[in-house]
Amino acid sequence: MSLAATVIAWLPLAVAVYAGGVLTGRELEPGTAALSWTQSVTPVRGLAAKPTLPAC
Repeated sequence: MSLAATVIAWLPLAVAVYAGGVLTGRELEPGTAALSWTQSVTPVRGLAAKPTLPAC
């Protein structure tokens, strides 16, 4: 496998790790993650609804 093919194969993983770190840090900094654990809505549902609201 060539170097270019290896880079292309690993690039999505690197982008996902970076984006996941940024988004997780963004939720932890203001305490949004801790607040979502105390609500009646599940954390997954609450965090999933957050980016979809501006799209409406």
